[in-house]
Amino acid sequence: MQKKRGMALLAGALALALAGCGAATQSTDSSKVKVAVSFYGLEEWTKIVGGDRVQVTNLVPPGVEPHEWEPNPSELKTLEQAKAFFYVGAGYEHWVDQTLTAIGKKDLVAVEASHGFALLESGAHEGETGHDHGGLDPHIWLDPQGAIQMVKAVRDGLIQADPAGKAIYTTNAEAYMAKVEGLDQKFAAGLKSCKSDEIFVTHEAYGYLAHRYNLHQHAVLGLSPETEPDPKTLAELIKVAKAEGVKVIFTETVASNKLTEVLAKEVGARTLTLHTFENLTDDERKAGADYIKVMEQNLANLKQGLECGN
Repeated sequence: MQKKRGMALLAGALALALAGCGAATQSTDSSKVKVAVSFYGLEEWTKIVGGDRVQVTNLVPPGVEPHEWEPNPSELKTLEQAKAFFYVGAGYEHWVDQTLTAIGKKDLVAVEASHGFALLESGAHEGETGHDHGGLDPHIWLDPQGAIQMVKAVRDGLIQADPAGKAIYTTNAEAYMAKVEGLDQKFAAGLKSCKSDEIFVTHEAYGYLAHRYNLHQHAVLGLSPETEPDPKTLAELIKVAKAEGVKVIFTETVASNKLTEVLAKEVGARTLTLHTFENLTDDERKAGADYIKVMEQNLANLKQGLECGN
C-alpha cells in the first residue's frame, strides 16, 4: 500500500514537472552530453568513461538510501532534459518504468546497466538467510565482475548517445576495467584461505560478492533495508551465528544498523563496516572515496572479520 501511494505521488509530481519543462533552464555546458543516473556507481563510472565529453547528474542526493527513493519534479526535469539515462535495473528503481513511459522521450538513450549479467534470486545463495524471496538481486556491482558489466553498459550507452566519442569512451572504459580486474584478483587471493566463510550483514546486498568468492551471506534485512525480519527470523540468525562462532558482524554506512547491532550484542561479536557503495555521503565524496577504494576497504574488513591468512 505504501508503494502504491508513493507511485501515485510520483505520477502527480511527474505531471507537474513535465508541465513546466518548457520553461526550465539549467546552467550547463551545451557542448557536453547530458547524462542522468540513478545510482552513485553509475555517476562515477560515467564520469570516468565519458571524461570531458559528458555532464553527469545523479538523481539520488548524496547520503540517501536509494531503495525507496523516488524523484521529485526538479529531478524529473533533469531526466527529461538528458540525452542518456543509466540505471541499475533488476527492480532496483521501482519508479523507472512508469517514469520513462510518462516522459515519452523517444530519443532518450535509457540503459539498464545490469542487463546481460547472470542475475541471482533473493535467498538463492547457499547458507543464506534472507527475505524478499523470489525477487531478483540487483546489487551486481559488489562483485567486481558485475561492476565491469555496468562499465560496459555505460560505454555502450555513451557511444549510442554520442557516436563521435566512441574512441574516447572505449579507451577510458578499457583502462578502468583493467583496474577492476585487478581488484577482482585481490579479492580472490585475499579471501582464498580464511577460518570462516560466513558473513552476517545488515541487508541482503552481498549475494554476488558471496557467490564470486565462495562465502555464505546471512542478512538481517531483505533486498531493501526497509524489509525487516520477524522475531523468529532474527532469533534463528542469532542461533546460527552462535553455532558458527561468529566474531564479527558487518554493518553498513547508509542503511539502519539497529537490528544488526542487536544481533552483534546477542552473539557477543564486534562490528566492522561493509560498504554497499549504493551511495556516498558528502564527507566520503570530499575525502575522495571511490569504488576501488571502498572495495579495497571492504576486502580489508572481510579479511579481518573472517580471519583470513593472507
